[in-house]
Amino acid sequence: MAIKFDTFTGGGGGGVTSVNGDTGPAVVLSADDLAADHAASNYSPTNSNIDGHLSGIDTKLGTLAAGLTYKGSFNATTQLPSLSNALQGDLYIIDTAGTAFGRIWAVGDHLLINEDIGGGVILNSKIDKIDNTDAITSVNGFTSGAIVLSADDLAADHAASNYSPTNSNIDGHLSGIDTTLGTKLESGDNISTLTNDAGYLTDITGESIGDLSDVTITAASTGEVLRYNGSAWVDATLAYSDLSGTPTNVSTFTNDAGYLTDITGESIGDLSDVTITTATNGQVLSYNGSAWVNSAASAGSLAGLTDTTITAPADGEYLRYNGSSWVDAALSVVDDTSPQLGGALDTNGNAITSASNADVSINPNGTGNISIGADLVPDADATHTIGSENNRYITTHSDLNGAVRFKAKNDEGAAITAGQALYIKGLAGDGTTPTVGLADANDASKMPAFGLAFAGANDQAEVQVVSFGNLGGLNTSTFSVGDTLYISTTAGALTATKPTGETSQLQNIGRVVRSNNGDGVINVGGAGRSAATPNLDQDKIFLGNASNQSVSTALSAIGLSKFNNDSAFISDITGESIGDLSDVTITTATNGQVLSYNGSAWVNSAASAGSLAGLSDVTITAASTGEVLRYNGSVWVDATLAYSDLSGTPTNVSTFTNDAGYLTGITGESIGDLSDVTITGAASGEVLRYNGSAWVDAVLAYSDLSGTPTNVSTFTNDAGYLTGITGESINDLSDVTITTATNGQVLTYNGSAWVNQASASASLAGLSDVTITAAATGEVLRYNGSVWVDAVLAYSDLSGTPTNVSTFTNDAGYLTGITGESIGDLSDVTITTASTGEVLRYNGSAWVDATLAYSDLSGTPTNVSTFTNDAGYLTDITGESIGDLSDVTITTATNGQVLTYNGSAWINQAVSISAPTVTAQNSTATLSTPSAGIIEEVYTVNSASAVTLTLVSAATVGEGFKYQIKRLGAGSVTVDPASTEYIDHSGQTTFSIGAQYDSITLISDGTNWLLI
Repeated sequence: MAIKFDTFTGGGGGGVTSVNGDTGPAVVLSADDLAADHAASNYSPTNSNIDGHLSGIDTKLGTLAAGLTYKGSFNATTQLPSLSNALQGDLYIIDTAGTAFGRIWAVGDHLLINEDIGGGVILNSKIDKIDNTDAITSVNGFTSGAIVLSADDLAADHAASNYSPTNSNIDGHLSGIDTTLGTKLESGDNISTLTNDAGYLTDITGESIGDLSDVTITAASTGEVLRYNGSAWVDATLAYSDLSGTPTNVSTFTNDAGYLTDITGESIGDLSDVTITTATNGQVLSYNGSAWVNSAASAGSLAGLTDTTITAPADGEYLRYNGSSWVDAALSVVDDTSPQLGGALDTNGNAITSASNADVSINPNGTGNISIGADLVPDADATHTIGSENNRYITTHSDLNGAVRFKAKNDEGAAITAGQALYIKGLAGDGTTPTVGLADANDASKMPAFGLAFAGANDQAEVQVVSFGNLGGLNTSTFSVGDTLYISTTAGALTATKPTGETSQLQNIGRVVRSNNGDGVINVGGAGRSAATPNLDQDKIFLGNASNQSVSTALSAIGLSKFNNDSAFISDITGESIGDLSDVTITTATNGQVLSYNGSAWVNSAASAGSLAGLSDVTITAASTGEVLRYNGSVWVDATLAYSDLSGTPTNVSTFTNDAGYLTGITGESIGDLSDVTITGAASGEVLRYNGSAWVDAVLAYSDLSGTPTNVSTFTNDAGYLTGITGESINDLSDVTITTATNGQVLTYNGSAWVNQASASASLAGLSDVTITAAATGEVLRYNGSVWVDAVLAYSDLSGTPTNVSTFTNDAGYLTGITGESIGDLSDVTITTASTGEVLRYNGSAWVDATLAYSDLSGTPTNVSTFTNDAGYLTDITGESIGDLSDVTITTATNGQVLTYNGSAWINQAVSISAPTVTAQNSTATLSTPSAGIIEEVYTVNSASAVTLTLVSAATVGEGFKYQIKRLGAGSVTVDPASTEYIDHSGQTTFSIGAQYDSITLISDGTNWLLI
């Protein structure tokens, strides 16, 4: 249980006004004043304070006091001994931590049975957990007894700037404030007491925006804005032509109307003069006298084709287009943009790598897995990571052989080195990362430690914290193997000697595994908890206070009344006389006498009269009203004290408290304070605009500008949008030239355009220098020395295969990464003073940072649909149906149907969802593997004899699959997972359904079974 002290308020030279709502002057806090800061789960507090929680715990304990039977220890990992027949009131203490019965158990927790288990299913509701981790360990350093806090025990939590506290506690700050107040003037210390002869402003409410030195208002009118003219801000009307980056071409806008810019997505068969009838491989377009139709090519030699040039064909070459004709060339691996393997890829000892720090992606289709049949080993030690900060794996199924670490942020104010002990200070700005500093056993606010630094980290940088496991690479030469290490009283350090003294907290943080200077190893453990029993200073004892709590107390501070007065010590001096003192002699004392020292004793004598002027070191010349005694270097004299005689008197007006609110500048003023400016609710992107009577904040709309375009035809059609291709002819294409087409001609490329000419060939196999034996998918044409033949191309047949850049000497100094480079380092980039919202923009010679003005406006057109479609561009597919798509076939759609793929097209069909089947299994059996798509099965067992049901493997049915089994008969029912699988934990390899009519639900986690 944590005890919270609310932050003390107060700043500057002010004092503490209250402590937990108590305004003093002497604040004494009790358990009813302090918030418990704990969300109770096993008891009901009467209120949110510590007292209310203690009352709730007391009540809870009252319900548990009778009938408890201590049964010994319990292992929460193996869940042994068995609780199947446990009775109400049985009490166990956890000796091995683990997860069981829906809870996480720590060593020392108490497990209490609140209802007889009855030999059946162990229900979580029958088990109570009494947590042992909520005990108060300390309050402001006090660890026992009745704790009463005062101002000297509580940190002020304030950095003083106008006074010097005597210590860091509230009492020390109050003492420093008291001392400082004694040195300050008590009157005349406000600026309002002075004559405002300098004419300082108290605000700018009566000032006008035109009074500013760099603003000139000529004749403001409605709709004007402030605009800089090169020397001053002036009122002006903003025209469309005044904006930078305004669009002039239709391509500037988003093509939301779906206008065509080309016919890339169109089919050649859509053209009005083209007719395609079941095109097959190798056909060409030929003209039949009225239209271009698909047909087989006529026979001929490959070398004789007009667009083919065979220079010197060699074994393994293929045909490749060079921009003007098809030529024979060797095939390089980079030429295949979508390669597919015909068998297993053998790297032959080479690596799969990438150029220029590019990623290597292996992405199976859909839900496919990546299976690795060997160890996954990095190519260098401690240099690579599995997953990333923003891309994490959901679950890891494996043993952990290494340290457990968490990410934190160094908030120490200085660098942290590897192996230093760290405590958690707070939370970083991202809301998830803890901030850490150096742990210090002498500072309760810097304890406990939560681990050791994995590596060095600069201030405000990321640091990895090892909370459990081995941490190596350290200097442990000053320790011996097996030494237990504690948090030291030196911040961040470790020590093999327990710190002493009550101010030092004890925390065992680990043990030395290897003693070495540089390669030492520490096994980290014990993170997050300090020892419950604190140190005790010499000559002190733990003494119970009025709250029945132990507190550290010096023997000298214990009152004698608490002891038996067997020596007859005096309890007071009420019956004693001053003359009884050994150095005092009283001889018949009379009224008015005083005690004076005669050299050997204090004796009574008459007091001698005198005046201030009679003192040897005082000279009174002519005392007058208001004078003071002032030392002149030799004696005290009467004098009038002038303002110039005082030390520390203010000489500047800034010395005084500005209670009149005079302005020293307008840095802290708002433009809305000006008399002719009204700011309603300023938002990003608004401008100041004159409304006829005042300057107001407003969003500048596109309609407010003069000279704005209204029709799309206003723009230059630089994007070349089409209004349709229905009336287009193949000859209208930019790279096609048709000269008097005749029957049987084909389109061929002449180096600059596709032209019509007579066909010279038919099928590839019919060519005189081509031999096709048995063409198969993926084969290429390859020259064998005499003819072109069909063949499978192997990797070894390729030229120019990569050998890895790492095999070469990097004598040119090529970069292996740009992680340490800045965009401003690029030769054609100049960054002047980049600010939020700027972009890179080319100025004609370099890329520079700049703000895009047009995008700052609201209501500006960004879609071409904003304009009147006076050019008749094509719009959208609103009138189209999904069935119009080429790969979609809809046959009388009905409500609830979905689209599914049948192998060639998306078709509509109904989806069926069925409830789990209920199967009667009244004899011992191994359950059948469920059909695909089945996620739950229900079995009933009605037998007078014992029945064992063997489950299908959890790995086979997959994560999330559920069995429900009901025992209806008198015979016992045993559930047996497949092979070595278990239910809940490794100690439970079978499970018996306890009684007739009981049932269980099991769910697979993909590896074993969980009892729900």
